[in-house]
Amino acid sequence: MAPFLVPLSYTLLISVPFIAVLPPTPLEELLAEATLIIVGETAQIISQRPDNAEDKARYEARAGTGWTGPARDLPDQTVKLAVREILRGKLDSTKEILVLKPWNPYLLEVGQQGVFFLAPMNSKGEGGGPAWHILNLYGPYPVDKTEFIRQRMQTSTQGQITTPRPN
Repeated sequence: MAPFLVPLSYTLLISVPFIAVLPPTPLEELLAEATLIIVGETAQIISQRPDNAEDKARYEARAGTGWTGPARDLPDQTVKLAVREILRGKLDSTKEILVLKPWNPYLLEVGQQGVFFLAPMNSKGEGGGPAWHILNLYGPYPVDKTEFIRQRMQTSTQGQITTPRPN
């Protein structure tokens, strides 16, 4: 009787749909664009635009067209950030600021901490709206990256680090 041979390995082929997504925004680009960089925490979600049929249709229209943006944009949010430290820029009120999280593939949650790279909005906070918007494509950098960001800022010409003073 001939011995029974068992292959040592099998190759499994599966079909996986390809979804093209953008990589995170490079730190050097964020440092160049941000006029305000803070270490903070999401204190409150003021508003979130509903994920409505028009928004879903916009996403579905891009599917299969070779579009290379985020796999799924999530609605914008207006959030209140509690400022722990200012790494670059100045604020009149350093305890809390309103910011806009634009259409991007993430949502902020209360208590989420990080390093936020911000740029001024055209409205500049008129009418009680946010004066700043978040630049990074996938949300804030983790707090444990603060020292790394400080080091990178020291090599830039705009580096400025301050700590807010309690009132």
